[in-house]
Amino acid sequence: MAIWSAFMAGILALVSSLGGLLSRPTVMQSAAPQEAYILHLSLDTLPRESPTSSGATTIPIIEPGLLPEIVISHFKKSPSPLAATALKAAPPAPSPKPQTSLSAASLLAATTLSFHERLDGPFGITFTTNAGTPFTWDLSTSTIGGGSIPPLSLAYSCTPAPIAPEVSDPNQNPIFTAHQSYDCAVSLTPTSGTDLRPQSKHFSFTVPSGKLIVTPPQSMNTVLKNNRNDGGFVFTNNDTEPITITSLTLNVSYADLTTVYGPLVMRTLDPETGAITGEYDLTSIPADPSRPYAFAKNGIVAPVNVTIPPGGSRIIPIQLVGVDAMSMEHTTPTFSISLAAVATNRTDAAITLTNAALQWSCVVTFQAYDPNATSGPLATGQACNAGGN
Repeated sequence: MAIWSAFMAGILALVSSLGGLLSRPTVMQSAAPQEAYILHLSLDTLPRESPTSSGATTIPIIEPGLLPEIVISHFKKSPSPLAATALKAAPPAPSPKPQTSLSAASLLAATTLSFHERLDGPFGITFTTNAGTPFTWDLSTSTIGGGSIPPLSLAYSCTPAPIAPEVSDPNQNPIFTAHQSYDCAVSLTPTSGTDLRPQSKHFSFTVPSGKLIVTPPQSMNTVLKNNRNDGGFVFTNNDTEPITITSLTLNVSYADLTTVYGPLVMRTLDPETGAITGEYDLTSIPADPSRPYAFAKNGIVAPVNVTIPPGGSRIIPIQLVGVDAMSMEHTTPTFSISLAAVATNRTDAAITLTNAALQWSCVVTFQAYDPNATSGPLATGQACNAGGN
């Protein structure tokens, strides 16, 4: 019986130690993952004593099937998320797009037309082709292309025909007349390759109005004199129809002039007759705070009535009367007129003011007039009233 008790105590100790192991939490480490087990114990059948006649202690008979059954089962390990991510196949690289062949037809399809006004007034036309990187060309050339653009020969015909520039003109782009409608067929022909057929595109357009360009006169005495000074603005009509100037808006300023001995007057004159069309007393215009002895007024509107013929030019004279420089040596009396706006009878005519400003100035000196002076304002001709200028 003692042996039996010792045997059962060993079994129970084994079960207790296994239970303790199973009750401990298992720490899973990503570097060395652990395996888990299930232990099944079958203790429902106990060993029986064999009867003896003498009652002496005997070794118990353990019949087959009476010992505890221990079955160990493995858990299946779940795949690591990191491993699953690593096993994913990388997405395939996008296949390169096939390059589009730049044919004559595709270039013409991507071409638009615009106008530019020449320096001499009429218009030229410019083509812009957007073939990935836009490039421009015109009708003054016989070929286009180069680099990534295949070389192409250029030909055109227009109805009506444009004006051919003079041979000596560096700008050989054909001249298109303002307000005129044109239909032009432009063809491009490959100069190499297997398909040498010409490709054409028609451009139908109407040329816009020509500009009215305003400039100061090419030659004008800009040395300020006492009493009267003359200047004006030149108006050039680059349109095919006449333009009538109806008013000028002028900004006026002057400095280091005195009006003690009489009024300072600005006049506009008729270019044909010289008659006074407007007269403006500047004696009491507001002071200019930017410098001493300075005065300024903006927005003086001078009505005029001057018609500029197509392709022609006219000067509208402006005159200063009553100018009197202050007697302060080394000062620089000045008088400035800038053209701020022009009104015409044509709302469709664009107006360009190119350096549309007049300025007179001189330097006050008390030196005696010397026509042979080699330095100073007498030598440069900038002296006020030198020699009665």
